[in-house]
Amino acid sequence: MSDKSTLVGAGKTIASMTNGFNIYTRYLSSGVQKGLEGTGYSYVGRQSGFDSGRELANFEELIEMGVDGIVIMPHQLESAARGAELAAKAGIPVVSLLRFGPGPLDPYIVGSVRQDDRVPDIAEWVTENTDPCEVLLVPSVLGQGFSEEYTKTLEESFEKFGGGKWKIVGAAEGRYDRFKSAAAVEGLLREHPNAKVIIDYAAEMAIGIAQYLKKTGRTDIVTITSDCTEEMIPWVKNGGITASRYYSPAWHGLTGVEVLRNYLENGVKELEAVQVPVADVIVTKENIDEWTAKQPVCYEEYFANVVRIP
Repeated sequence: MSDKSTLVGAGKTIASMTNGFNIYTRYLSSGVQKGLEGTGYSYVGRQSGFDSGRELANFEELIEMGVDGIVIMPHQLESAARGAELAAKAGIPVVSLLRFGPGPLDPYIVGSVRQDDRVPDIAEWVTENTDPCEVLLVPSVLGQGFSEEYTKTLEESFEKFGGGKWKIVGAAEGRYDRFKSAAAVEGLLREHPNAKVIIDYAAEMAIGIAQYLKKTGRTDIVTITSDCTEEMIPWVKNGGITASRYYSPAWHGLTGVEVLRNYLENGVKELEAVQVPVADVIVTKENIDEWTAKQPVCYEEYFANVVRIP
C-alpha cells in the first residue's frame, strides 16, 4: 500500500458542491474524483437541492469543516456569490463550473469553467435539417446565468443562420427535471401547437420531453438537447431525441477540479473560463457511439461514491 502522506494534496480535502442531485451532477462528481486520482487529496460532496438557502448553508458547512478548496456548480448566482464570499474570507479557494462573463461570483473565485461552446451550431443544424418553423425552448434554471446566455446565443444564431424564418415563439423552465420539463412542453404545445422544433438545455430534461412526445404521438417534432447521460443514448439511437450538443458531464467536473488544483498547487488563477471540450459536430444516432467513446459520460469506478450526496 502506498504512503499517501508523500503525495501531492496529502492532508487536504477538496469539496464539490452541485446545484442539485440528478444524474448529471452525479456524473460530474465522478469527474471531480477522477481528477484527484493518484493524489493525497480527500473528497467530500454536497448538493443544494435546487434551493438558494441550502446552497448558502452548504458553503457554511464546508467552511466549518475546513475544506481546502471548493468546486461549485451554482444554483443561483446571487446565493453562490454570498457563499463564495464567505469562503474567500475563510481563505478557501472556490472554482465556479458556470461562468459566461462578468458576474457576482467574480470577486470571490480563483477560477472558472464554462460549457457553452458551439451553442450556435444548434441553430445552424436546425436551419440545415428542418423547414422554417416555430421553435420552443426549455431552459434550465433562470438566475443561474447559463440559461440566459444560452437563450441569447440561440436568438442571435437563428437570426444569423435562418434569416428570421425559424421563430422562437415560447419558452418555459425545465429546472433540470424530466417531469417538470414534460409539463413545460405540454403547456408550450398547448399555446403553440404548430411548433416543430424543441430545444432544451440539458439531457435529463430531454428524456422527459422525449417520453411526453412519445406518449402523445408527436413524432413530427425535432428535439435537440445538450450534454449526455447513459439513459439518453438509447433515446438518441431510436430517434426519440434527435440530436445533442454533446459534452461529457464527467469531463465538466474533471475540468473544474483541474482548475482548482492548478491554483492550489501552482498558484495559478484562471478567471477567464476554461472551456469544457464539446463535440465539434452535432451528435445524432449516426455518431453518438463515437463521441461517448471519446468522452465517457461517467467514470464508473467513482460513481458508487456519489449514489447519495447529502
